[in-house]
Amino acid sequence: DLGCAKLTSIPVQPFGTMLFMDPALNPSGPPVHPKPADDVYSFGLTLVCIFTNTFPEHQQDLLRMWAMIDSTFPLVSTSAR
Repeated sequence: DLGCAKLTSIPVQPFGTMLFMDPALNPSGPPVHPKPADDVYSFGLTLVCIFTNTFPEHQQDLLRMWAMIDSTFPLVSTSAR
């Protein structure tokens, strides 16, 4: 899904793999102007998959994966900031 967020002058319908999309994007919502931050979210989640050696199959899996990052890599954890 990386590279889906291209700077365009016209709004486009969000698309991509639902679990890797920025939660602020709604594929059934109105068209939006894609932002590079949308790709950053997908890339960050890809790194979480690599660090935890898991793949999210459901939305609740994301919470479990972030908990693994918090306990395994405390310097990366958002709670350590």
